Amino acid sequence: MARLSLFAFVFSVALRPNVVESLRVILGEPLEFPENCGTDESGSLEHRFSPHGSREVAVCRGGVWTAGRAYRERISGGSSVVFSRTVYTDNGGAYELTCRDLLGRSREKTVQLEVVVASKVTAAEGEAAVLPCYYGTTGETGLSVFWEKNGTVLLQQELGSEEGGGPAGGRLSVSPGGFSHGDLSLTVKEVQLDDGGDYFCSVGGKDADRSSPAVVRMAVSERNRHQCTSTSPPAHPSACPQWTGTAFFLLACVFLLIGGVIVLGWKLKSRRCGARGQRREPGGGGEPMEVINSSVNEQRRAEETRQSDTDPQSSQPLVSNGHTVTL
Repeated sequence: MARLSLFAFVFSVALRPNVVESLRVILGEPLEFPENCGTDESGSLEHRFSPHGSREVAVCRGGVWTAGRAYRERISGGSSVVFSRTVYTDNGGAYELTCRDLLGRSREKTVQLEVVVASKVTAAEGEAAVLPCYYGTTGETGLSVFWEKNGTVLLQQELGSEEGGGPAGGRLSVSPGGFSHGDLSLTVKEVQLDDGGDYFCSVGGKDADRSSPAVVRMAVSERNRHQCTSTSPPAHPSACPQWTGTAFFLLACVFLLIGGVIVLGWKLKSRRCGARGQRREPGGGGEPMEVINSSVNEQRRAEETRQSDTDPQSSQPLVSNGHTVTL
């Protein structure tokens, strides 16, 4: 239930003795009514939208609330009154809560409900965002603009003044020149992820009630950490390279060229090795064919010489016609 109440911005005012607070809620958001009766009390909640007109919102018996006929679609029974969503007709008038104990004693609480329409702004992380707010400033003096989030004043600046203060004053600003035109828009520099949420713009004085000219819901998208982005343009064109289709094409061509050179070199080396192998004996002695043939011829001549020296028949004389011939 505590989460539901975060959608409403609550601030105290003193309108009548039994008015304790005014409640501001964004249209369409859920809402838990801030007041309740005790478990030993019975009670009722009515919406009084005119001096003579009212409508029953819910009744409480034994600590359990039951929705009235007009609210059954948006209020379910329980220990408190919870609107599943707010509609614009919930705006205005006063919600009067009356609780009675077992002794018949009663107590009353009155809450004013203001339903506001929020504009939506989307910003990227690291960039600047402008939250719009406009107010009729003609003839107004002594008023200040207030920008709040989650009940905390982020910036308060007097109309026409250049000085403003708040917890995040270094990144937040309202242009003083815009006051004369009724422009009270808030500029947020270098948006961060936790800047997302609901921002309430109001105008008022120190002792005067504040009006609510604008409510802005800002959503912040996370920046891609792998993307080269900057809030200011790079000093040099190469400081933030942009990969295009042409760059990828050239890179692919370079890789193909290198691969082709490697394949061509491998083929040439294989061809030289094959040519050397063809000039060697099949047995693989490691000597060229010319050297092998020369050695074989020398061995044959030496063998023939030895045979001629040792063969006795070759030295016998041959007699022919009275002549002796030695072979």
